[in-house]
Amino acid sequence: MNVYSGEADTCNAKVHEALKCYPRSCKMNDCDMETSCAAMYQGVNRMSRIRAYMQQPAISAAKSHTLYSVAKSGHNSCIMFQSKTMRDVLFDNLTAWEFSSSDECPSGQRNAGSSECLVAVQKAAQATGVEVKGLKNVDDGPAANVPYGCSYSSASKMAIFNVNPAGKGGDIYQYVCSALPKPLVRAASSRR
Repeated sequence: MNVYSGEADTCNAKVHEALKCYPRSCKMNDCDMETSCAAMYQGVNRMSRIRAYMQQPAISAAKSHTLYSVAKSGHNSCIMFQSKTMRDVLFDNLTAWEFSSSDECPSGQRNAGSSECLVAVQKAAQATGVEVKGLKNVDDGPAANVPYGCSYSSASKMAIFNVNPAGKGGDIYQYVCSALPKPLVRAASSRR
């Protein structure tokens, strides 16, 4: 189970007023946070409460929960869901990566970008059972026979990202392509 907490989810209007904290001129919006004795025993704000929850022996021993702290977010679902942290966790598994035998991806698919190349090759390799030793960035033209973009070298067992648009593929390279999972492709195409 994934648990999300905004790193700035530290507001508690009743505590703010009782301690006469500054600024006194503003009305703090804590989204009607629970302030009963039992709730306050768990922590004075949502961030401290979720961290206390995650430290319970039954939760921490089971290792079934993962806490993701979302930077620059308070109790605001819009900011949380638009954050890179949330997008990475929620949508990373929607991308299916596979090797292509040509220098280009089939229609409806795309080549992995430089920031996602290693992960894309690792995911494609898991499906085919090949080893991946790491990532190598290159700037090789057509003479080197390294395709432009993200590929896998069966010779070096490395993910390769070639930044040179003139790069052309050779026999030892497999292009890495992604596509939406089949159910999402059908749903998207039926809306047209």
